[in-house]
Amino acid sequence: MAQDKLSYRADIDGLRAIAIVSVVLFHYGLWLKDSGFAGVDLFFAISGYLITSLIKQDVAAGTFSLVDFYARRIRRILPALLVMTIVVLATGLIMLGPSDLKALGASGLAATFGYANFHFYFATGYFDTAAFTKPLLHTWSLGVEEQFYLVWAPLLFAAAYLTGKAFRNVMLALLIAVIVASFSTALYLAKQDPDVGFYMPHARAWELGVGALAALVPVPSLSKTLTQILAAVAFSVLIGGFAVLEQVGGNNLWGVFAVVCGGATVLWLSGQGTFVSRLLSLPPFPAIGLVSYSLYLWHWPILVFLFVWNNEQELTVTQAISALVVATAISVMSYYLVEKPARRRAMSRSTVYIAGLSGMAAVGLTSFAMIALNGLPGRFDSAAQAILTSGTRQAPKFSRRPCAVTTSSASWERNCVVGEAPDGAIAVIGDSFASAYQQAISERFPDTNLFRAACTGSNPLYSAKEPRSGCERLWAWFYSDLIVKKRVETVVIVARWHSKSYPSVAETVSYLKSHGIRVVVIGQQPEFDVSPKLIVEAAFLPRARYQSPGLMRQAEKKRQENARMRQETELEGGEFFDPIEALCKQDTCRTATPEGIAIAYDYGHLTAAGADYLVGEFAKLGLKLP
Repeated sequence: MAQDKLSYRADIDGLRAIAIVSVVLFHYGLWLKDSGFAGVDLFFAISGYLITSLIKQDVAAGTFSLVDFYARRIRRILPALLVMTIVVLATGLIMLGPSDLKALGASGLAATFGYANFHFYFATGYFDTAAFTKPLLHTWSLGVEEQFYLVWAPLLFAAAYLTGKAFRNVMLALLIAVIVASFSTALYLAKQDPDVGFYMPHARAWELGVGALAALVPVPSLSKTLTQILAAVAFSVLIGGFAVLEQVGGNNLWGVFAVVCGGATVLWLSGQGTFVSRLLSLPPFPAIGLVSYSLYLWHWPILVFLFVWNNEQELTVTQAISALVVATAISVMSYYLVEKPARRRAMSRSTVYIAGLSGMAAVGLTSFAMIALNGLPGRFDSAAQAILTSGTRQAPKFSRRPCAVTTSSASWERNCVVGEAPDGAIAVIGDSFASAYQQAISERFPDTNLFRAACTGSNPLYSAKEPRSGCERLWAWFYSDLIVKKRVETVVIVARWHSKSYPSVAETVSYLKSHGIRVVVIGQQPEFDVSPKLIVEAAFLPRARYQSPGLMRQAEKKRQENARMRQETELEGGEFFDPIEALCKQDTCRTATPEGIAIAYDYGHLTAAGADYLVGEFAKLGLKLP
């Protein structure tokens, strides 16, 4: 029978304390605001070290069993995770509207079955809600770890069986190759596709691998003085990594590398009784480390639900500290009432598997029910259902990843373009704001040929310069191919306009008019301090009271910008529509349609109903489509 665990080492829990404190303070905005995220990377290194040490110990004793290994993982991970997930789902039933509850059900399913990193990679996009509204977003890291367990344990077992005495050397060679390949991939993705680098296991494998390397490489016979010096240097590198990230704004993989390698080296040497290991063993480090898993599980959903209750407004320091106190108290209870009993209670392997799978099935079915029942709109009366479901209905999405400015993907045309652009089409072009208008125009004028090209964060303007980014290539293709070939009769340009773009608006209108194209420019839209979606939801869901609903950000500045764009557009023969004129009086804007449906689902992106309302206002302001 495999041993249940390694001998307890307080210094490892001390290192866990550093990891969890940095993550929690980062998320709560109290400290380490540009570096605390690296605590997750440190956790990966610790996990790689512990899991590999455990497997190495059992392999050496000839007692390693995959069945036992996964039974221990079930005991360690599942009970606290499932309890947290079911409580989050229940809280969502009270706190969230139908669309948000449906999304929570999907993330609950992903968290339960260990693919949360893939789920949030594919489900999180430019059009999706902010990270601070996703109560289970933090489970992405558990997904990465669980995928590591699924691959690493069988690989070590197979290597031990096939290579015999050469096991360690073979695994060291394999590990080094994995670490180099994974870190190189992470460096590349940090610039080319940060989301893949963040969520995907192949870009995180090096962190777990570095920890595993520390477990496999024997500590050489060194003098006590040299060992103490090396441990102190490693700990300094660990702390220095956080300091570097704090200085450079967090976007530096080498700072993360320092945290991971420094932490792994501390683990490698700490069994030698170094000063660093004694420091990490001092109270309260081990005590915090013991509850670190539960604290990681609970700190995020508590923060998210407080943020949602607060109408997604930034929390005060008092609110953040209060939430942290509550999260810590719940985490201590979770450790003593859930984690510890689950790990220590005498149970056969079959009982562990049956209990684990039964719990997963129960939470999974609950999550699936929330998806299948569309977020349970029956919780509300019929009038509220119509408002809540319509107010969150968004326009058709386009994949933001091939449309990102930094992309070099050749698939941008397929992913950024909607419609075939037949002769005589109306083209709606722009950034993320364009989607809602395209849908609304399509529904208002169903017999019109419609085409949309959109690229996130980009103003869709004509330029004679050589395109350098994915967005610029999209617009170059649009203006050179579709326009020159006269496949489009009307171009509607929509964007969250950048101030530096205004001189190019007139040039773009002039270029299009020279090709006989009708041009409609839609000006700056109002942006709200409190999302209209939240304002509408507050009548039906638990929310804090808010001041001045419908207050527009930078009202006077946006009005001046629209006046300037109108002048430049009309001088070149184009037509201009001012959303602020249609929605706002002075600094306050309409937040809902006459039917009570939210105009926008975040600070400014229109809901389908909001876009339909604005397109309906075109004629009132002298603009006719088609």
